[in-house]
Amino acid sequence: MNRDAIRGPLIKLLVALAAVAAIGFYIYLNAGLPDPREQDRVGPLTGEFSIIKPRDWDSSVAYAVPPFPYPVYIEIMPAKRVGKGLKLFAGRMRNAPDVAKFKANGMYDATFQGQPALVFSGIGKQEFVWQAIFQRGSAWYEIALHVNTIIDDVPHSDWWPYIESFKCNPLPPTTAESIK
Repeated sequence: MNRDAIRGPLIKLLVALAAVAAIGFYIYLNAGLPDPREQDRVGPLTGEFSIIKPRDWDSSVAYAVPPFPYPVYIEIMPAKRVGKGLKLFAGRMRNAPDVAKFKANGMYDATFQGQPALVFSGIGKQEFVWQAIFQRGSAWYEIALHVNTIIDDVPHSDWWPYIESFKCNPLPPTTAESIK
């Protein structure tokens, strides 16, 4: 039996299978995020705020002491994360923000969930960042999306339903000292 006679069709079959696999992978990558599910909601044990994570993504809730600017925050990342970028962050700020400082760094007045917010959308240190800082009750929160590609219109992206899923139970009025 001639080996060259077998190799030709085998190579064609392997090339065809590789092409089908590449097309399938391309479709998978461009399919977007699935709709948020309430069962994927994550937050600190106190229940003071929460956000829905994409299914099959990892999340961690952390508690920090001063001088870290967030006493509690959530980080959401792909389970099989490679490199930097692709992260959703939500945190309660320890202190009210210095609005003038944030505006000097490119944030602008906007709304988030129908209420006033400072928003930034642009290139951060190494990735595209969409960020909102806003007040609910006596507490200030930050949500930030870090991705490896530029998103022209975050509110009309696949990410928006996840960002908008942020909920909080406003904290009772406090003094500045009690939230430090």
